Amino acid sequence: MRGSLRPDLGRGGPLEQLERYPFTYGVLLANVLLFAFVVLKAGGPHVDAGLIARLGGNVYPLVLHEPWRLFTCAFLHYDLLHVLGNSLALFFLGRLLEVHYGHHRLWVLYVAFALASSLGSASWSALVARGVVPFGHVGVSAGASGAVSGLLLLGFVYAREHADRLGSLARTLQTWILVGVAVTALVPRIDVASHVAGAVAGALAGALVQPLPGRAPHPAWKPLSLACCLLALAAEGAAVVSLRQGL
Repeated sequence: MRGSLRPDLGRGGPLEQLERYPFTYGVLLANVLLFAFVVLKAGGPHVDAGLIARLGGNVYPLVLHEPWRLFTCAFLHYDLLHVLGNSLALFFLGRLLEVHYGHHRLWVLYVAFALASSLGSASWSALVARGVVPFGHVGVSAGASGAVSGLLLLGFVYAREHADRLGSLARTLQTWILVGVAVTALVPRIDVASHVAGAVAGALAGALVQPLPGRAPHPAWKPLSLACCLLALAAEGAAVVSLRQGL
């Protein structure tokens, strides 16, 4: 018997798609709208590190006194290629996983991956700043790629554990992982620590949280997902207020 995590991605109009994948389109909308606002403020499609830092980028040691940056940085992006790459990955991975994990649980997992990636980035920056590790840099980290890395490993680990049914999917996601590793290694200024931390969090979640296609999640997931949605709205609102105030 062969199975697949792949949902039917092509059926239904826009409203039906939004109803079917509220997590995926919610995060995509948050990323794109915030990037549009930031571009308007920056006066062009490339956003400098100074503006990202003021709007909530992950900056060591500022995160020690402003821990909210660990979350807001996951919704900020530097340029069109940055937001486009993360959005495309989120579009495919989010829809793939949302059908089987449900939007409530995926919201919680995504926020957990985002926070894990931000903590990994900030912790590594602290080690670099103190001379504990000989490589890396202390900069302004931003973007959804750490959380997206978590989604990628979430799907991969589950597919590998059910290779009898999902072997083809596991190989596809493995190829994505290898491409991601190559891009991370070759493209300058990529926050490697963020990607690694998000991936580790995703792998752990893949081993611990099993998909429940067609079944309702535990009631505790619903208030948790609501809290995560409110966090996302708060992050968007804080950045927009900063833009309007001319920070």
